[in-house]
Amino acid sequence: VVGPEALLDQMIGALMEAGLTVGDARRAASLEEPVVVLGAVASKGLEFDAVLVVEPGAIVAERDGGARALYVALTRAVQELSIIHSDDLPEALRPGRDGSRERLGQDGGHACIETSA
Repeated sequence: VVGPEALLDQMIGALMEAGLTVGDARRAASLEEPVVVLGAVASKGLEFDAVLVVEPGAIVAERDGGARALYVALTRAVQELSIIHSDDLPEALRPGRDGSRERLGQDGGHACIETSA
């Protein structure tokens, strides 16, 4: 689970409250947990079978070069990428902007986008 630094503690708390075993990538050895929470910049160089990106707009807004940090977050998935948001999506992720991108489903603030392996 990749999200803005400002929301990491809240994301971890919500996942733990749901009964999941969660690793906090800001702590040593947390990448061994079934679910790992980390910031976009911290995800650089890592790959995961499935990635959930939380609040991509906040990732872009939280730092200079935020669009690059979002790109890093969006490219960590090897098989499955999901995006969840309540705030507006960045322009590059809004539906209909790019005909080459296939949107598999959208339900409220949750969009699933297929990535090819």
